[in-house]
Amino acid sequence: MYKNCWSRRLPARVAVGVFALASFSAVPAGAVSPIFEDWDLHANPGVSLERFEQTGSLTGNPVATSTEQVPPDNPGEPQHVSAEVGSYEPAPARSPSVDDQPADPLLDARGFNRYRDSQSLLPWEHVDPFTGNLLLTFTDLELPGNAGFNLRIQRTYNSKIFADYYWYFLNEDSWAGIGWTLHLGRVLEPGWVASRAIIEMPDGSSHPVYSLTGPQDTMTRDYWRYDSSQNPPVLTLPNGVRYWFGHVGNTGPGGRVWRYVTKIEDPFGNRIDVEYMSDTDPSAPLDGINHIHQRVGGDTRTISFGYESSTLRKNLSWMRLEGTSLGISSWYYDQVPPTNHPNATGSLLVGVRPPEGPPWGFDYQTTTVPYYELEAVTTPNGATISYTYGWSFYQYCSVNVFSANLWQDTRVLATRTAVGPGVPSGQWTFLYRQGPRKDQTVVNTPCGSVKYTFYGIGGDPPNATCSRVNNVPIFYYWKAGAQEHKEILDNATVVESEERTYRISAILSYDNEPVGPYLAVGIHNPLVENRTVNRGGC
Repeated sequence: MYKNCWSRRLPARVAVGVFALASFSAVPAGAVSPIFEDWDLHANPGVSLERFEQTGSLTGNPVATSTEQVPPDNPGEPQHVSAEVGSYEPAPARSPSVDDQPADPLLDARGFNRYRDSQSLLPWEHVDPFTGNLLLTFTDLELPGNAGFNLRIQRTYNSKIFADYYWYFLNEDSWAGIGWTLHLGRVLEPGWVASRAIIEMPDGSSHPVYSLTGPQDTMTRDYWRYDSSQNPPVLTLPNGVRYWFGHVGNTGPGGRVWRYVTKIEDPFGNRIDVEYMSDTDPSAPLDGINHIHQRVGGDTRTISFGYESSTLRKNLSWMRLEGTSLGISSWYYDQVPPTNHPNATGSLLVGVRPPEGPPWGFDYQTTTVPYYELEAVTTPNGATISYTYGWSFYQYCSVNVFSANLWQDTRVLATRTAVGPGVPSGQWTFLYRQGPRKDQTVVNTPCGSVKYTFYGIGGDPPNATCSRVNNVPIFYYWKAGAQEHKEILDNATVVESEERTYRISAILSYDNEPVGPYLAVGIHNPLVENRTVNRGGC
């Protein structure tokens, strides 16, 4: 069934989507082409293609719809087709502006992404050169377990803290502080509008689930099976480790509910149990962990947590390791009210004091809107790493030769400056939308520069048109955001380059998923087909 998916919002214009159907031409699987962007025929004999003609309101909602049945060429065979342009009213150009745009799932993704490198400048510091997200991962405690089943308490910061870029609503009020999370895994349940659950791991990375045999039997792109028909729901990883999500916690984006893990077990019976504060204390933070029990053979190790008990702030205050031969070890988390919103329930994590050694310090931007992005980290050895942020205005490449796609606004890391005792300061700058096609990010470092090229953003001037196949612009939504090229330069000399090519995987699910202004009909993975690395011209 054909689905015409316009941009997520159409400010200050009326988009007219009335076309005269002229002819069809074959398009590669997993692709979008002009002008009917997403045609798909599922493997169901006798199904016909439906053509939807829509006019759009100023809010992007369809106000008129008509359908036309188009017989398939080969019933029962998945295929994509495109229609030549009949008549089309091009939209007026729009200049970049910061407006009421919600965060984009691809451009505002958090955590790690396996299809592109990150700038890992320190072991706990990572910058995604595509999204501009600053990711900090601190392992406050790790206890060894049998068969590699270790218990890791990971505290994570993601700089993508906003749910929108007009009101600057925060993604959530976490007990670990604004921008921070501390959990062992959780699931954002489907809502009235969003019908897909999303699994989040401790690094903040999101893993949407897609239907397999039914709406409760689902799988992520990583081949994790999530069964929500169980009580509680169960996630099974390919290595046999299973997660049970038995605790209903705080409210997430769009009023959706987070479910938190209550038990993790490996195939050999090693187990981690998690208890939550609000199960016994109604006034406690809903996402606050009370105890974690690591069961290794006949031994049990227990980690306990405490929270700030003031009437407004109920946030992480301390963590304590018990039940070991080393006695009791404690970590303290210093949190303060948001400077410009002292009566808010959220908090800013300003310090972490481990059992031994000097503390860590954290500072936040509080002078101009948007507030509360992480501004500086002070390490225990006295070094300071400072950050500034800015705006980047991305465009998904367009399959429409007459018009570019709307700009997508996102917050990105702009500069990083490091200084320490006896060490000269150094600065890193992150430049987005570089190159003639505006599909590159250039990172300038004190020792040279690194240039990344990504698929799906930017395109051929003047309308950021997608690369052509047989002279037809094509958008492969299954590899949007994947890294295609990387160069490491010493001044203007390339000392190392890497090139990747991808091929489409077998279909994982017949679900649909928005990718920028397009609709992916069927879920696929990009598979690395070739990876070529050249060093020193060799």
